[in-house]
Amino acid sequence: MSRQLQFYLTKETHLMNRNISVSDTSVPDNPALGTPDSFLNATGPVRFNMTNDYMFRAVLQTNNRVLRGLVCSLLRLSEEELISAEITNPILLGDSLDDKEFRLDIYVLLNNHTILNLEMQVLDRADWPDRSLLYLCRSFDQLEHGQKYREVRPVIHISFLDYTLFKD
Repeated sequence: MSRQLQFYLTKETHLMNRNISVSDTSVPDNPALGTPDSFLNATGPVRFNMTNDYMFRAVLQTNNRVLRGLVCSLLRLSEEELISAEITNPILLGDSLDDKEFRLDIYVLLNNHTILNLEMQVLDRADWPDRSLLYLCRSFDQLEHGQKYREVRPVIHISFLDYTLFKD
């Protein structure tokens, strides 16, 4: 039996009483969780899995200690080596997820130098290697007019996949 890491989100605290589309929150069909419609009337803790894009983003964006711990673990850094970890594309938690411009991948600036792109992908759409490479390449597009190419910051792209990418 696999263990899933569960976090609890207090709807009133994190959604700030704003309108949010629950159709895109990836709440699994689970009688214990209720239906997406029951979420609108929920009070208190609402259970989400960390593979939920929005929850993944909310936890890392609101708790720098968790972000730093994840980065240190993934990159095998000591806490002392990671001077700063700052999300450079924060979202306003509670806004609608229906916006086509809404991006849930997380850009983190490490020690004011290295760019880290974190991406959560649950569905296997058979195009992940190409999409992942595209995301990595876009991260290198960071120079302003007149800057030297040697000023391009290093980029690391890490994908969390909830499926097996390479089967045997």
